[in-house]
Amino acid sequence: LPDGSRSPSQDSWKYVVQHWLEGDVVHGLHTPLKDWPKEWLTGPNKQFAMKRHSRMVIAVEFITRHNSDEASFLAAYPEASQGLSKLLVTV
Repeated sequence: LPDGSRSPSQDSWKYVVQHWLEGDVVHGLHTPLKDWPKEWLTGPNKQFAMKRHSRMVIAVEFITRHNSDEASFLAAYPEASQGLSKLLVTV
């Protein structure tokens, strides 16, 4: 959140989609995750590759399979309200 606090877990997936598409300048994410070059995910930065991949899975599922329709996504994945870890297991 803009004040630095954590988002409620039921909203976390929305921030994942935002970070994938737009980034989050307030939190230092100037480049959307979808636009990260390969070299940012290799070498000493490879620890970010898996985290980015899990974000990609959720964002692409929402955008592509559910046509960015929140109601459709939440109907298919009610686990979204329980946080990212539980959502990722079901996607």
